[in-house]
Amino acid sequence: TQGIENTNIKAGVIGEIGTSEPVPYHPDEEKTMRAACRANKQTGFGYTFHPSPSNSSAQVNIFIGDKLVDIIEEEDADINKFWMSHADQIAHTIDNLKSILDRNVTISFDMFGLEYYYDCEWIGLRNKTDAERIDMVVELCQQGYDKQLMLSQDVFSKLQTKKYGGYGFTHIIENIIPQLKIKGVTDKQIQNMLIQNPKRILAK
Repeated sequence: TQGIENTNIKAGVIGEIGTSEPVPYHPDEEKTMRAACRANKQTGFGYTFHPSPSNSSAQVNIFIGDKLVDIIEEEDADINKFWMSHADQIAHTIDNLKSILDRNVTISFDMFGLEYYYDCEWIGLRNKTDAERIDMVVELCQQGYDKQLMLSQDVFSKLQTKKYGGYGFTHIIENIIPQLKIKGVTDKQIQNMLIQNPKRILAK
């Protein structure tokens, strides 16, 4: 509300609020999630959580999205201004995603272009492939969830830029959208995922 470091530039998003271990989240992480919900109620700004996708100590994949939505509902924050980050990383089945979509949550498929293993945690743990992500988006669009989906890229390293052999920042427009269209996703659904849904959450 005041601006960042004595400027009039104000943050437009609350988050991304992370979770780790012990799963589903550390008690201090619960505090920050509840604080984000309360900040949303005071400011009306969008907010997002970053769920942990796995339990490294047990070496198993987990889904904790529903437990994070519980906090939002307990705090009575505006669910229409929330999105769940990294849905394509945390969801192991379509039913995982539908369990929170059916609670009016918007989810973000935001790791397009990231196809690698997390062998630092345990051998075989990996991200989904883009083909798997596309199939999930197509199935959810066919079931009418396109008004609750967003698409983006988590570009955080130079290896993801075209200069260093990655897909670059244009990956979704150049490669993903054409494949979605071939698989039957409509122009209106694409507009919802790329423009209308982000506008609803990010516009003040």
